[in-house]
Formats: sequence, C-alpha cells, structure tokens
Amino acid sequence: MSKSKKLNSKLMQLFVLEYIKDFNATQAAIRAGYKSDTAKQKAYGLLKDERIKQAIDEAIAERKERLH
Repeated sequence: MSKSKKLNSKLMQLFVLEYIKDFNATQAAIRAGYKSDTAKQKAYGLLKDERIKQAIDEAIAERKERLH
C-alpha cells in the first residue's frame, strides 16, 4: 500500500483484506469488525473512498503476483 495514502484505521485495513476474499462488501465490513446493523451503509461508504479503492486494487495486484 502506498505510504502517501495509507489507511488510517485498522478496521479499514481489515475491510480491504476481507473484501478481496469474496468481494461481498457487507460481509467484509462485518468480518472486519463493523456493527452488523450498519455494515451495509458503512461498506457502501468505504467502497467510495479513494484510499480504499486504491488499497483494494493493490491487494488484488499483490494476490495476482503471488499466484503467478
């Protein structure tokens, strides 16, 4: 992850890692530790955040690299 756009929360970092498992944003938010009653709204907001988008893209690229 780029140092200039580091995620400012452990929950945000966990969300990215959980999201790339199955690309289910609501479940990723719950698994990352967000409350289940607000997970859908939180996941929606997280996916709109440019830092999250960048972190997801980087995590996917790293995973692809490891698989090759």
